[in-house]
Amino acid sequence: MCRLTNPDSGELYINGKSYTNIKPFQLSKLRIGRSFQRIRNWNNLSIYDNLLINLTNKHTGFIDYLFQYKKIKKNENNIQEKIQLLADSLGIEDHLKNNLFNKSTPVTSLSLGEQKLIELMRIFISEPQVLLLDEPSVGINENIIKNLIIYLKFQISQGLGALIISHDENFLNGFANKILYMSCGKILEQLN
Repeated sequence: MCRLTNPDSGELYINGKSYTNIKPFQLSKLRIGRSFQRIRNWNNLSIYDNLLINLTNKHTGFIDYLFQYKKIKKNENNIQEKIQLLADSLGIEDHLKNNLFNKSTPVTSLSLGEQKLIELMRIFISEPQVLLLDEPSVGINENIIKNLIIYLKFQISQGLGALIISHDENFLNGFANKILYMSCGKILEQLN
């Protein structure tokens, strides 16, 4: 799907339209949010800037980018409120919550679990219509995982599409409509 490796077969359809040959940078225009098993934050940016980066389209011209950035700055209070609501929904610990708006604290100063949360929050803030998540619960505090399950369950009930890879059956059982057990690209079992 992300086209980092060419697939042997298969097709991607969103709302009945084929996107089989989509380029990775085009995913954000389709409102597809994705995470990887290994955390993919911008290590040279602050925690706050990592949260904002998906709100701009990085594949436009410089002038368009400036206008988008100015629009984000103009709406910064609304964006910060959105970040705060998301942090509250996920039940993020106070020490992390206190750093969400810090423009000087590098994201690398956080634990790996906290960095994973920043990655997930960045995806959620961009309001995707489809989520592609790889091992989203790894390294995250058990209480936050419970809140993440509630958050995902609600978003899916509101029409969010999600394809989630996880070895954590308890996590998936909390919200998944369908679970496929796979090995080497083959479906072994399907639970509805």
